[in-house]
Amino acid sequence: SVDITNSCNLRCKHCYWWLNRTLHRELSADEWRAVAREKFIKNGVVSVSLTGGEPLLRPDVIEAIIREMKWRYVTVVTNGTLPLIDFGVGYFISIDGTESVHDAIRGVGVYRKVKQNVMEHPEVNVVINMTINSLNYKCIEDVVDEWYNLARAITFQFHTPFSYDDELWLPYGKLRNNTIDKLLKIKEKYPDFVANTSKQLNLFRDGRWTAACPTWFFINLDSSGRTKQSCVISNTGNNGVKPICKRCGIACNAGAYSGLFLHDTEWLRMFKVANRITPFKNSVSHR
Repeated sequence: SVDITNSCNLRCKHCYWWLNRTLHRELSADEWRAVAREKFIKNGVVSVSLTGGEPLLRPDVIEAIIREMKWRYVTVVTNGTLPLIDFGVGYFISIDGTESVHDAIRGVGVYRKVKQNVMEHPEVNVVINMTINSLNYKCIEDVVDEWYNLARAITFQFHTPFSYDDELWLPYGKLRNNTIDKLLKIKEKYPDFVANTSKQLNLFRDGRWTAACPTWFFINLDSSGRTKQSCVISNTGNNGVKPICKRCGIACNAGAYSGLFLHDTEWLRMFKVANRITPFKNSVSHR
């Protein structure tokens, strides 16, 4: 996972970026190519997620890294408000609910802008990522129905609280379990659209971890190309778990794939489903 820029054109209510933001000198496209060769290719990395900030503010860097990664999987995690350039890779776009809910979190008019962008670029491979929270758990089916014919797939995760009084946190218990039951029914109805596996969805219940958080499995870089802490909640150390980790939403919200700690290889299975639906060709068409 690579934060290719410090900048973002939104200021979402649930985003950790503004809480922990540390300004670094941003690298040039050529410098990022060198980083990709040294830290990814030499270490056998087969999948890279480009994040930020908002990565589409640095299309030059996206193209440079794609050219270096060649046959490897590259995804761009974006808020979807900027033009979706056809780099030949997959876009993971965050959608927080129906228009009213999404705009309440991200800003007035953002939802329509994202939807228009997707509709204007049908050639681009789009996967929707929905972070479930106390504001949007009632509209999950509406989101699936609206995006079924616009995106290649959808993934779900739960909001990870960054404090014990986080109002977006959907507590463990009956309400959360009912929400998960709903997700499982949606998975049955749309098996090739919902990228999460059924087993992974069940892991969202009551903090049912089957292994410690494998932060050691990932390489995460900040916008200066330096290795950074893998988990935004806390530095868990080598395969460690801290109390707040029990409330982890499986994947970091907003920063999405910088913290995709799905256990029992379920994250690999979900990624495989998303890639089967979204054929990453890595043939840069942007000129």
